[in-house]
Amino acid sequence: MAKNFVPLPYLDLEEHGIEFTDLAFPVGFDEERLSVNIDAVRRTTRMAGLGLVAVHGASGPKSDFTPSVSGIDSQGTASLGVGLMQQKEKEVNGVRVLSRREQEVWAAYSTLNLPESFRYAPTIIRANVSERDERLRTNTKLKRGLMDPNGHSKFLNTVVSDGLLEATKQRREQIPGERFNRFNFFFGVGAVALNTINGPTAVARQAGIFIGIWGAGDVIVNQILAKKSGNNLTDAQISLLLGYDRYYASKFLAKTQRFVSAQK
Repeated sequence: MAKNFVPLPYLDLEEHGIEFTDLAFPVGFDEERLSVNIDAVRRTTRMAGLGLVAVHGASGPKSDFTPSVSGIDSQGTASLGVGLMQQKEKEVNGVRVLSRREQEVWAAYSTLNLPESFRYAPTIIRANVSERDERLRTNTKLKRGLMDPNGHSKFLNTVVSDGLLEATKQRREQIPGERFNRFNFFFGVGAVALNTINGPTAVARQAGIFIGIWGAGDVIVNQILAKKSGNNLTDAQISLLLGYDRYYASKFLAKTQRFVSAQK
């Protein structure tokens, strides 16, 4: 097994950055068959400004079958067919990115003096185990049903992927106007003004200079914040485009990476 894959039972929240609890696996299921790609988790959470990720299993709504409409007669009355249409529920019951105050209580340490660009917010993802059981029972492609490791790995991979996508959005909305600070603002405005004064130039050139100066401004501001707070610049969530570059990169990573796999 690759070093970056850790079996589910051996995950440690502080060491690996993610944990799974209360998943209510069926009796006799070998949890060690499920492995988590901790490098993929770290890449995504780091880019999104997220910290430790706790995935908790919880009961929730499950998929249901309802009669499908097969046709409408001349009187406008719908007739029900023999076929059934499944109403699928989501694998994720809810996602919460902890605020600064919530983080202090959860992690038992103060973040009051920590600049927002250096704070990696803990995240809680609720996995809908009721929906998991329903899908594994009704999926004819899974020969072992509830005991099939491939079914469980697919479910947990979707939970982590969808959960991190939602967490990335919440974190983006959570970050205050620190990224819109005066330093970055004036660096950006200055870049546009200089290019405008110098006469008509290519849009690409203006955009390049704008991004360059804006990025330099973000580095300078975060360097000052790092010294004030006793942090390293390498821990800062530096952005060239007011966080949008990190936001979309995080979404891409959450959608394209494999987080949980089934081992033979």
